[in-house]
Amino acid sequence: GTPTLLGRIPQVEDVVSDFDFEQFLFDPYDFMDMAEKIFFGLNHREEIIRRQMPLYLTMRERTWKEVAGEYTDMFRDVIAHSKK
Repeated sequence: GTPTLLGRIPQVEDVVSDFDFEQFLFDPYDFMDMAEKIFFGLNHREEIIRRQMPLYLTMRERTWKEVAGEYTDMFRDVIAHSKK
């Protein structure tokens, strides 16, 4: 039941790409954008929770083993690419 505002970084954008979350993403290098998103969040708490619930229900099913496996796969890809 906690609304979430997220930094617009590649890792976050990959996870939320199937959801309409533009209003909840802030530029992590722009303090004014972050402040505007916080202000928006304070004034639209219930809407944010309602719209984010499908993502939350999906994400809560993930295990640490799955997440660690994704990181391991990514590191393997980076290492393989750097050897080329």
